[in-house]
Amino acid sequence: MNAVTIKKFKFHLAWQDNQCEQWLQEMARQGLHLKSVNIFCLYTFIQSKPAEVSYCLDFVPHLRRDPAYFDLFRDAGWEHVIEITGWHYWRTPIVAGRVPKIFTDIESKIKKYKRILLILVLGPSPLILLFIRSLVLHSPIEQLATSDKWILGGMFGGLGAFYMYAMTSVGARIRELRRNGQ
Repeated sequence: MNAVTIKKFKFHLAWQDNQCEQWLQEMARQGLHLKSVNIFCLYTFIQSKPAEVSYCLDFVPHLRRDPAYFDLFRDAGWEHVIEITGWHYWRTPIVAGRVPKIFTDIESKIKKYKRILLILVLGPSPLILLFIRSLVLHSPIEQLATSDKWILGGMFGGLGAFYMYAMTSVGARIRELRRNGQ
């Protein structure tokens, strides 16, 4: 008998990982157990018995093939569900109402957000350099003289605004963790 799969769209931003974990936990309570997720935020679940399961997301883009990373969590009872764009989805059963967490101290959770922040800073660097090069080679008035330059400028502006918002939000999450410990 083939397992029934159900797909659901759920968009969350990097600093909203706690909400995603809670949503996945609620899906498991409804009998929907995570099988995969793609870059378009389309989650695939296998329908089975409802269960109390804790999900935790970790962001470690450079440890894709490091067996020590996976062994550490597996030895602690975590099952690796999937990795996508550096995000690792882990799960483990909830026993006696105690919800296990991967991050048992604030500093390790802050390090996760610092890794995200580093990617946000380095990710758009080639585009910024390309934009600066374009400004240096041509005067700004000349740059804005044609409609395609307006479109390109708007795209760079929008992308820049998003990255600034993302970096500010991740920074706020780090400050919140330092202040409140949550």
